[in-house]
Amino acid sequence: MGIKVLALSVVDLTLPGRLLACAKSAGVVPEKLVIELTESGWLNKIASGLDIFARLRLCGMNLSIADFGAQVIVSKSIEIGHELGMKAVAEGVATAAQLRILRELNCDRAQGYYFARPMSAGDVLAWREVDAVT
Repeated sequence: MGIKVLALSVVDLTLPGRLLACAKSAGVVPEKLVIELTESGWLNKIASGLDIFARLRLCGMNLSIADFGAQVIVSKSIEIGHELGMKAVAEGVATAAQLRILRELNCDRAQGYYFARPMSAGDVLAWREVDAVT
């Protein structure tokens, strides 16, 4: 389950605790959460951002950073995620070339139009069956 968080929130040290409390009250296991931030906001507050990322990980949550524009940002984000014991997930992958670069950077997972366009739940099940056969 993904939750989009405003990049400005990376300066709020209470964010991980509040997200954990919300997850518990909704009966959601923290390990099933992916907190999505855009790169442009947290890069301005890198020190507090790293602290927030570590706290989110200690709560069992995962992190997704979207809207990248530079390969060095992607590389460092993957590196930071791995150092915190997280899996790196790239969003918005649209081409085979982008996927190749992400593989070279040791990105753990990727999603985007390269794999599939948005679809209904029924279409997802049919798509998975075809994908499993091929």
